[in-house]
Amino acid sequence: MEWTFTIKQKVAGYELTASTVVVGKDILLLLQGGDMPHLGCVVQAIPRESLSGDGSMSATSSVLNLIGHKDEYLCRKLVDAVEKIATEIVERLV
Repeated sequence: MEWTFTIKQKVAGYELTASTVVVGKDILLLLQGGDMPHLGCVVQAIPRESLSGDGSMSATSSVLNLIGHKDEYLCRKLVDAVEKIATEIVERLV
């Protein structure tokens, strides 16, 4: 079953849309907006126990950033924010 959630907000003069789709135990996040919407960066993050050994969760991320784009900063921030709560949310939805 898929669950979809979308929010829109104006940031620094640009309207941004963040959408979340839960598919099984995976989460797809889409951040779009600006003058010319396009794909500038893709981040895949796999949750795992933190390397600190304190039992907290972290993630291993792979980034595909197109040349000349600065989208990676926002994508990583979004992934980091969602990663902290994602496992609990997905377990409740499925």
